This record gives sequence, C-alpha cells and structure tokens, in this order.
Amino acid sequence: EVTAADRSLLSGLRARAGAPDEALAEIEAALREDPSQPDDWVRRGELLEPSDVDQALSSAEACLNLDRQHGEGWALKARCLARLPGREQEALKAATHAVALSAGGWTAIMLKADLQEAVGAFTAAEEGLDRALLAHADNGQLRAAIATRRLERGGLDEAQALLDAVPVGVDHASLHLVEGRLSLARADLIRDGTGAIDGGRLREAGDAIDQALKLDRENGLSWLAMGRVQRLLGDLDAASDSLTRAGRLLDEHLPALCAESALLALENGDDVEAERLTDAADIRGEGALIAYVRGNIAARRGRLEDAIAKYDEALVLDPNHVRARLNRCSAYLGGDLPERALEDAERLLTQAPDLLLARLRRAESKMALTHWNDAVDDLKVIIEAVPNHHHALTQLAACHVALDRPERAEAPLNEALRAAPNHAHAWHQRGLLYLRWERFEEAASDFE
Repeated sequence: EVTAADRSLLSGLRARAGAPDEALAEIEAALREDPSQPDDWVRRGELLEPSDVDQALSSAEACLNLDRQHGEGWALKARCLARLPGREQEALKAATHAVALSAGGWTAIMLKADLQEAVGAFTAAEEGLDRALLAHADNGQLRAAIATRRLERGGLDEAQALLDAVPVGVDHASLHLVEGRLSLARADLIRDGTGAIDGGRLREAGDAIDQALKLDRENGLSWLAMGRVQRLLGDLDAASDSLTRAGRLLDEHLPALCAESALLALENGDDVEAERLTDAADIRGEGALIAYVRGNIAARRGRLEDAIAKYDEALVLDPNHVRARLNRCSAYLGGDLPERALEDAERLLTQAPDLLLARLRRAESKMALTHWNDAVDDLKVIIEAVPNHHHALTQLAACHVALDRPERAEAPLNEALRAAPNHAHAWHQRGLLYLRWERFEEAASDFE
C-alpha cells in the first residue's frame, strides 16, 4: 500500500526529474491522506509558486499553522507576499522570520534586504547584508549576490573589494560571473573617443565568464554575459550562439536577454528584429535597459526626438546608465541642442573622468557653442591619450581654422589622413583649407 510518506518522497523525485505537474499531483495526494506534514505543504507551495502565487501563499499559511517555527514556510510566505502589490511590510516580517531561522538560503537574505529598502529602511538593509556576510563568509553565492547588488548601483570599488576578500578555498560560478560583469562595467567607463571599448578589459571579462561556465555550463546568465562580450569584440556569430544557449536556460522574456539580443540585431542591421525583441520584453514592463535599446532603435531610424525621449526614460530609471547618457548626448548634438549635450558630457566626465568619448562629446558641444579654445583643450587631451585619433585630429583642425589659425590646421589633418585614409571629413576639411590658400589642384584632389 502506498502511504502519504511514499507519495511525498515520490513527489520530490518527480520534481528533481523535471516533472513538476506529476510532482504536484503526488504531493496533493499525500496531503489528502495526511494534511499534518508542514514539509509537504511547503513542497506544494514551491511547486505552485511559479504559476499560482495565491495558492502557494495558502500552502505557506497551512505549513505555519502547523509549525510557527518552520523556516522554509516563512521563506515561502515572504517570496509570495513580495510578489503581491502593497504587501511589502508583511513580506518583510516573513523574510525576517526566515532569516532568523537560518532558512531560505542566500536568496532569503537578499530578499529581506530588498524588502527593507522597499519600506525605506536603506541603512538597515546594508547593515544586514554586512552582518550576513560576516556570518556566512564561505557562502560564495551570497558574496556574489551582494557584489552584484553593489555593482548594479554603481559601486564598482565596493564590488571589487568583496571579490578581493573571498576566503581561500571558496569558489563558485557566480563569483566569476560578477568578476566578468565588473570588467565589463569598467570597460564601459574607459571607452576611447571613437566609442570603442578597451579590448583588454573585454578579454578579462571573457576569461572570468569562461571560468564561470567551466564550473557551471547550465548558467544562463553566464552565457548571456559571454554573448555581450563577444558582441563587443565583434564576434557576432559567437555572440549569437551564446545568446541562443542563454535563451534555452532563461525566461525568453527576461529583459536583459531581450535587450542583448536586440543590440546584437542592431549590430547585424536588423532593426525590425530588434524592435520585436524589445516588444517581447514588455511583458515584464519597460526597464532602463529596454528603454535604452528602444532609444538606439529610434536613433538608427533617424528619429532623434523619439531616441532622446527613450534615453530620458532610461536615465530616470537608472541615472548612472553610461551608455544611455552617451547616446543621448550624441542625439542632442544631432538635434542641434549643444547646451543639453554639454550638460550630459559634463555629468559623464564627473562620473568617469577617463571616458574619452565623453570628452570628445564635450569638445563637440563647445564647438557648436563656438567655445573654440575650450574645445581645443579637450581635443588635445584626447590626442595625447590616443595620438592617431583621426576624428579628434580633424576636429582640432576645424577649431584652428575657426580661431583664424589655419597654418596650424594642416598638420593635424595630415595626421588624421595617415591614420584613417578613408575618413572623408578630413579630406573635406583639408580641401577647404587648400581652397582658402588658393591651392586649387590640391583642393580638387582632396575633394575627389
């Protein structure tokens, strides 16, 4: 005869085998025979949690009615309440119980901190995480989660400090993943004046993420991060393969996955597919990343006002989004709004003083405002850092001409053309210079 305990055991086996519907049927049969087992109510709730949060919450309550000290019951209740609007205070009480009973693992600790912030207890949230890390110094997933939280809030140095303090012998795929994401974030802050990202930083990120994948080949977030590294390195086929793997392991509507896939589509010149992917992400609501990608799509189509509006949305949601601010700055320049472009460039340089692309945008904003000498100062900084920066050299020449110093313009234009023989703007500028000097044959040759 099959007992309730047998059905409970069988439910666990079905769940581990990837058959949640069969697992649910078995645990419900067990509870019909013996509804006095708190663990079985928790298992039922965990199986229902992805699809029916109300029923999952009901299971958590049934568990706690039997045993008020059941930590996993409190953890389940906290997760369910956190998904229901206006229930943050109740969710926080449940999460606090779960953490006090050492239940719910590292996810309960992070959920408690998130809920504390949701009710305005910001200091308590950070202090709680610090205490948890001291108590669980060997928990690599907890350390990685806290580092990720600080990284996403712009605390790159704080995230790095957590990784540097990993105890000897502690290793986990998530630690390598956050190390890779940290290298990607640093790369974003040191783009050169052409918009290119430091290849060394990208390779560092790729090495860290590769190590994460060696430890866990089924980590969809690692494949997603690898896809981004490969896209930025220009290996679009490899990026597509990595994102396909990520899509098999993650929710297909995950905003980060949709956004990265959309950016890859834009790299391949397919803005229709990029738009489809961002529409798919809307099932979760439009976050900063999706708004940023929508801005890129609008900019690609020449709709600068729409692009600026989308970058505005992204920056309201995430004021530290470097790429959104950079692209909005460019859109402002394209839309003949140099004062606003200058404001964005100044903000970027405060945030990331080594971001040469922001310095270039500041120089171009000042040129548009006829602040020629200030623009020259910025352009010289860029050229000192990147001597063959053909665009900065060309803009420097334009400044010299505007300042009525044409004799200083020819040398930087020659340098620009040696560095980039296909840079049409430099040929045009030098042709205008030769026209000014009545060197007509040379001017005609340059225009040609």
